[in-house]
Amino acid sequence: MNKLLSSSLILAMAASAVAQTTLVVPSAAAAVDGNSSTSYPFDVANGRYLYVYDSTHFTNNGVTFPILISQLAVRANAATATWTGSTFQLQLDLSTSPQDFTAISTTWDSNHGPDRANVYNGSFTIAPGSSTTGTPGPFHAVITFNTPFLYDPAAGDLTIDYTALGITVANTPTCDAVTTAGVANAKRVYSVANPPAATATLWSGDLANVLEFTYTPASGLYAGFTADVTSGPSPLAVNFTDQSFSSAPGGVTGWAWDFDGDSVIDSTLQNPSFTYTNCGTYDVTLTVVDGTHGPSTLTKTAYIATDRVTADFSFTQISPGLFQFTDLSSPTPTSWAWDFDGDNVVDDTTQNPVHFYAQACVGANVTLTTARLCGPSAVASKQLVIAPNTLQAATAGANGTSSTTVVGNVFDVQVTNPQGASICAVSMRPYTFTGPYNLSFYISDGSYLDLVGGVVRHQVPSAWRLVATGAGVSAGGTTTTSTQGLVSLSNTVHIPQGDYCIALLITNPAGTAYVCYTTGTAANSGPFADANMVVSPNPTVAPGGAKYNLFAAGINSPRIWNGAFHYATHADDGKAQIGFAGSGCAGTAGLSALAPSGAPVLGTTLTLTASNLPLNAMIMVTGFGRYQPSSLDLTAFGAPSCFVHPAIDSSAFVVGGNWNLNVPAAPAFSGLMLFNQAVVLDPTANSLGVVVSDATGLVLGL
Repeated sequence: MNKLLSSSLILAMAASAVAQTTLVVPSAAAAVDGNSSTSYPFDVANGRYLYVYDSTHFTNNGVTFPILISQLAVRANAATATWTGSTFQLQLDLSTSPQDFTAISTTWDSNHGPDRANVYNGSFTIAPGSSTTGTPGPFHAVITFNTPFLYDPAAGDLTIDYTALGITVANTPTCDAVTTAGVANAKRVYSVANPPAATATLWSGDLANVLEFTYTPASGLYAGFTADVTSGPSPLAVNFTDQSFSSAPGGVTGWAWDFDGDSVIDSTLQNPSFTYTNCGTYDVTLTVVDGTHGPSTLTKTAYIATDRVTADFSFTQISPGLFQFTDLSSPTPTSWAWDFDGDNVVDDTTQNPVHFYAQACVGANVTLTTARLCGPSAVASKQLVIAPNTLQAATAGANGTSSTTVVGNVFDVQVTNPQGASICAVSMRPYTFTGPYNLSFYISDGSYLDLVGGVVRHQVPSAWRLVATGAGVSAGGTTTTSTQGLVSLSNTVHIPQGDYCIALLITNPAGTAYVCYTTGTAANSGPFADANMVVSPNPTVAPGGAKYNLFAAGINSPRIWNGAFHYATHADDGKAQIGFAGSGCAGTAGLSALAPSGAPVLGTTLTLTASNLPLNAMIMVTGFGRYQPSSLDLTAFGAPSCFVHPAIDSSAFVVGGNWNLNVPAAPAFSGLMLFNQAVVLDPTANSLGVVVSDATGLVLGL
């Protein structure tokens, strides 16, 4: 009888030793709702969401040994009452993190250790459900792994990497989460692009979904290994480290290594070294035995790759139009193919070439394709700006603004060059989304914080002029990892000498647009200046703003533009230019504008055509400069909110809407500045009986 009891007790103990156990992480939320909530990972239509959980979530709750995780589950937060459910595609990868959770990286794979395993990949359904409002919901999203994951808390933190596509957002509950530092002890990176972007956005604070893990203590033999390097030039010396686990009392007793995938045993040491002398990609296999369990084999496919190049290059402008390109690829390639102008034709095959661009003030896409020995080719592309001048504003990034309609920056600009500046391209810094976007370039006179009719200028649509459009391509990334990209403009924007404000606004045809900014402080809010222009985000008042609803009410500030102007002056190219120089005031027929027939090229006739003339008559005011000390305000004369901008050096009464300027052919007149504005006869518009058109500023030239 005693023997029978003893046998029963032993069987019961053995059964309990392998019984499945659950653990809620963070444990502080096991019985109560977390102190936060999150839409990730199951409440965003498409995205990738990676969390790194501190190992103390396990060790502080008695899990100090290797375990086999077979399932995890997520629950709704206490505010969610019901949900109808959703079916979508889910991929779930787990690994031991190679660094502490506090050092989480926005480079996805940098958060995965060599034991990374795909535990679920396929269709997944969140069933309909409900919970009592005010208490934690049930663990409704239960993911049962295809293969249990071996996790040893002593080896590091735990990485959980979800990719979810096709979720019906409205049918999924908001997840329970914990954010309190020291309790959450986890961080996340995420991307909600469709498909998930190559780079991630970092959540700045501690945050953890409340998860329920189902596990058993690891019992058996599991092969595992790492290598100190997995790629490099041949000959490549690699040191392998055994990380196998055995529950046998004597541990692992034998090792058999195949380093090159030829099914031949290359070493029986526990921690061997091997040198790969030839170029290629190699599978590595380890088989271990322990005398108690059957052999365990682990193969890592294409684990070692020799002579695989990471392509990179830099460029420096050494004279107008002439650029030096320097190969920065690693390891050093054995072949190079350069395409300097984006036409998919190889222009040079040397390592560090020099190239001349004949056309000024344009952009070029430069691509370097490299390879080393038999290794695969690698490609790097960068956008090059060919312009005489570039004025760069803030570059620090770290923050951003988004909108489903239009988003961008508004700021003040002073053009100090007497002959103005002609902008041919701008650099913008979008993030998160990838693909093409559209840019709108608006200008107004004065500051964006001035009052126009008692309303601040950035909220008055009629105060702004659309002077150019453009198109760019966003490479994605986060607010810190994204890069500036060139946007070539539909036309050159000439800005005469004077004070203006500019709005650069982008839209994403595929959805939400995101644009980076730098938070304004005394150290980084400008002004940003060169010899010709000053970008002044108005740091003493409100250092730059972000518009997310065109020119309706609303602005985020401080927001410092992360971008640059690429431009030429008359001294650079001698070209004739014409552009907006000041706002007019509307009359009974609307606002009058001056449309040029072309540029004021030497030896030609320029025609300015005024629109919206009620009496088909006007007085054209022409000046060699602006009205000093400021624009002439006609309010006191009976024309409120009407300003004459040119100095009144000449005036001419014109019947009809056309005013002609015969530009002398003499080179001596090149660079001469003129300002024009039409005084429109409109007897019923106000007591003075006139309104004024927008003003133009022009420079004579080639």
